[in-house]
Amino acid sequence: NADFFPIKTSSNCYYGKCEFCYESKFNWSSHIKTITVLIDEILYLNKKYRIKKFKFIDNFIHENYLIDFSKKILEKNIQITWMASTRFGVKFQKDQFVQLIKKAGCKKLFLGIESYSDKMLALYNKKIQIDSIVPILTNLKRHNIITHVSFLFGYFNETNLDRNKTLDFINSYQHL
Repeated sequence: NADFFPIKTSSNCYYGKCEFCYESKFNWSSHIKTITVLIDEILYLNKKYRIKKFKFIDNFIHENYLIDFSKKILEKNIQITWMASTRFGVKFQKDQFVQLIKKAGCKKLFLGIESYSDKMLALYNKKIQIDSIVPILTNLKRHNIITHVSFLFGYFNETNLDRNKTLDFINSYQHL
C-alpha cells in the first residue's frame, strides 16, 4: 500500500450508521466530491507528479459512486490503479459491475463484515445479508480483485456462539 497515493472523495462516511463507529454518533453531513472534481484531481496528480496508483481513504464509497467514477475513468482513458473501502452491496454480486470497476483499475477492496452472526450484524446496524457475503467475495476473487475484510470481536452482547460463527466463517472461507 505504500506506493498508493491517498485520496479522499468525501468529508465523512456516506453510510454513517454503523453502531460501533464514532461517525454514527455525530450528526455530520457528508460532503462528496463530484466525479468531475475527483477526476480533475487525479489528472493533476498524474500529470504533475506521475502518480498512477491511488488509495481512496474514505471509510466507505457507495457502489453508485464507483460506477460513475469507473465509467468516467474509462471514458477519458485514464490509466490508473486504485483501491477503496466499501460495503457488501448487492451490485458486487453482478459480474457487469465488478468487470466495470476492474477495467477502470480497481485492484483491492476493503470490506467490513464485522461478524458472521445475524444477531451481531443487527446490533452493529450493518444492514448486510449474511447470504450475500460468500457470493460477493467469490465474485471479486473470480475477477482478480483482492479483498481485505475486517471483523470485530468483543462487542457487548457477543456470545461464544456469535464469536464461533465468525471464526468458523474465517476458517472456512479464508481462501477468498
